[in-house]
Amino acid sequence: MPNDPTVNIDKFTGIRNKQQARRLAPGSLVIAENVDVDNEGGLVKRQGSTLSLMASSGNPEDFNTFLGGGGGIGAGPPPPETGISAAFSTRDQRRTFIIDSGRLKLVNEDLTTVVLGEEFSSEYVYWLEAADFVLMSTGHIIDINNQVNLWRIPNPETPVVSHATGDLMAGQYQLVITYVDSTGREGGASDIAYFDVLENASFSFTPEYNGYSIRAYVSDANGSVMYFQGEYASGGVTVTSTSLLSSPIDDNQLNSYPAPEECKQLAFFESSVYTAAYDGIQTAVFSSQPFWWNLFDLRSDHLIIPGRVTVLHGSKSGLVIGTDDEIYVYTAEGVLTRIAEYGVPAGRALAEADDGMFYIHTNQGLCKLFPFENLTEDKLSLAPGDLCYTEVIEDGGYTRVVTMTDGNGAADNEL
Repeated sequence: MPNDPTVNIDKFTGIRNKQQARRLAPGSLVIAENVDVDNEGGLVKRQGSTLSLMASSGNPEDFNTFLGGGGGIGAGPPPPETGISAAFSTRDQRRTFIIDSGRLKLVNEDLTTVVLGEEFSSEYVYWLEAADFVLMSTGHIIDINNQVNLWRIPNPETPVVSHATGDLMAGQYQLVITYVDSTGREGGASDIAYFDVLENASFSFTPEYNGYSIRAYVSDANGSVMYFQGEYASGGVTVTSTSLLSSPIDDNQLNSYPAPEECKQLAFFESSVYTAAYDGIQTAVFSSQPFWWNLFDLRSDHLIIPGRVTVLHGSKSGLVIGTDDEIYVYTAEGVLTRIAEYGVPAGRALAEADDGMFYIHTNQGLCKLFPFENLTEDKLSLAPGDLCYTEVIEDGGYTRVVTMTDGNGAADNEL
């Protein structure tokens, strides 16, 4: 006599591990390896089981292959990249970059590669896409034409002035210079040089170019505003008159400097780049001048956050700041609000869906915002990992949130 099933399972509801297995509702899963639960509650084999690019250790499971990017690399036979330590894909999925054995490469659609830069370290890389540019925590910036330059532009040394005859009026003058890179991006100003000039005199200086062009800004006699005087690629500069100068230096360039070298995380919020530096106890989160991504007023434009910041991400509702112990939102009005009393692993824990919803992998499960809501705490508890990568994938007519971790850490409340 055949056995009739005692329970009919109409659909599967996903993994549950916060109750004893025998008490789980029908359709609950204890193990779900290499499968997806679709939007009808059915089980389908997961995609992504074919190796496309070899990881740094030669092991397809090497975690570094998958970190740092915004999308997939594609399918096809593995090319000879065997030292991949970082990867990133732009939101439009038109450009993918990898760092392979210290070389920054552009990955073409057919998985061939083009070398864009050399001598990159194998450290974990944070990436930020802003407009058509990609900023890297290595200190580099990639433009829309895939040209690579240094993101940080240093401040020049204060020019040393000498005097000669000319047409200047007598009085005190002010002078600063700035560096300009090969793309035309300009950095912060040198300290102001104050000096006196006699009637019918001029002044000159010879800057240290250090691979940049320089722009000079000079005040009128006894003036306080410095005006653009000229741009130079080499040699000394002599100023004999200031009467026709009319374009003042941007105030944001005064008292601003590149982001500290130890800054790693990157975010874009309210027209500024935000970055974070951890000192072993707390984290300083610095913001650039609006529209000047390489200029930071380090003395005043920063937040001090307890603990180690692991996530920075800008949104219309505020700057999400995740630490190893808490999660905050910093609004455009300058209000810092704690939204969770548990933290976030390092890496890329937060991802944005096409509908504007944000998902964040935390030490106590998957959450969404805004508003903040923990989606898994009532049913599932998993080891958060020390390092993770989260992405929202649109596939097969529905949306999935995928998180990969290094497997470390302890589940918060697993039975």
